[in-house]
Amino acid sequence: MVIRIFLKENGLTVKGHSGVAPRGEDLVCAGVSTLVHTITTALEEVAGEMIEVEKVERGEIRVRWDRLGEKGRVLLRTLELGLREMETKHPEAIEVRGSAEFD
Repeated sequence: MVIRIFLKENGLTVKGHSGVAPRGEDLVCAGVSTLVHTITTALEEVAGEMIEVEKVERGEIRVRWDRLGEKGRVLLRTLELGLREMETKHPEAIEVRGSAEFD
């Protein structure tokens, strides 16, 4: 099992489970969830961005926006750095596609 994160100019999608440990004990899943939830809250509360968060089903979340300001782009880049660091340490469990670097 793999958590796949798709980063795009107008949003991000997180799908799947890492399968590293049983449900409720999986630190990889918990880490990804914490990063994503923290950044979505910061996009709204710190950067003042208008975003739409949709929990599609268990193990899948979509976050959409029209255009991010400078603070929003910095926060999204921070998310990408954290996720890529996790991907380096757990390549069997996390796959990050796309980039937070866009115009």
